[in-house]
Amino acid sequence: MKTSDEEVADLIAEITRTVNSCDDRERASAATIKRAGEWIVRLFRECDTGLWVTPHVGPDPGGEVTFEWWNGTKKLDVFVSDSAVEYIKSWGTNVTSEMKGGDATQGSHTELLRWLRGEETGTP
Repeated sequence: MKTSDEEVADLIAEITRTVNSCDDRERASAATIKRAGEWIVRLFRECDTGLWVTPHVGPDPGGEVTFEWWNGTKKLDVFVSDSAVEYIKSWGTNVTSEMKGGDATQGSHTELLRWLRGEETGTP
C-alpha cells in the first residue's frame, strides 16, 4: 500500500507526464503546472481516507490541466490555468438545469468530492 507522500508524488508525476505529452500549442505553462500540483495536493491532504478518488489527469487545448472524476451520472471537471481553478459539476446533459460551475479555490475542496459521491445535502 502506498503512503500519502507516494500518492502525492504519483499525482505530480502524472501531471508532468500529461503536460509533457502535449504538443507546444497545448502545453501548460510552468505556472499552470505549479498551480495544478498545489490544488490537487491540497485536495488530497483534506480528504478523508475513504473519500479520495484518483482523478483522470488530462490536457486542455487551451493549455490548462484538467482533473476529471465520474460517479454514475455525475461528473466533476476541474480546470486549472495559471490564473484560476474552476469546476463544472454535471449530472445530466441540460446545461441550464443539470450543470453548475464555479471557483474551485473557494470553500472546502472536499465539498466537490462529497457532491460526487452523493454525500452532500442540498442543491447540486
